[in-house]
Amino acid sequence: MGKNSHSFNETNLSQARLDNSQRIGGLGDWEYDFVNQRLLWSEEVYRILGLTRKDNPPDSATFYDRVHPDDLAYVHDKKKTAAEGLVRVDFEHRIVRPNGGVRHIHQIAEMVFDAQGQPVRESGTIQDITERKLTEETLRQSETRFRALSESTPLGVFECDAAGRVIYYNPAMVALSGRPAESSNGQGWEETIHPDDRAA
Repeated sequence: MGKNSHSFNETNLSQARLDNSQRIGGLGDWEYDFVNQRLLWSEEVYRILGLTRKDNPPDSATFYDRVHPDDLAYVHDKKKTAAEGLVRVDFEHRIVRPNGGVRHIHQIAEMVFDAQGQPVRESGTIQDITERKLTEETLRQSETRFRALSESTPLGVFECDAAGRVIYYNPAMVALSGRPAESSNGQGWEETIHPDDRAA
């Protein structure tokens, strides 16, 4: 009995550590057994969807109810692609939680077929990437504002990449340099300076 109790505790500990790791990473996993017609969701899947295990046993209809209406056809199409024989699909879409909150998720799904080509198991992961999406949108808006400002300012503005190559000239810089912006793309920034002034 002591040995069995130790094994039980080890199993519980491993599951608790897995649940905690998924929670930290915002990554849940799921699996559907075609033979036994059984669907399994990890705790993180429930957290991402904003559901509780007690009130919502794993069910594909429950999941699709949470998919954003504008993304539903896209998600069905991706699932159909996997079912038709593509082993792995990798895509992003939105879900709507019961409280109305919209989350962005990254989903990967894989199908396993038997020798006769019949599906045996489908499994995958869903990861909450909402924070990444919000950061990307903030950067996009910041870039849009920068371009709008630089296009209207009378000051010459140019932008370089990490290697110091010019990747953007604003209209004022074009006027100052007397050459088209595209002729300067790819040059080092120092090439925009008059040769007599580069040392300074």
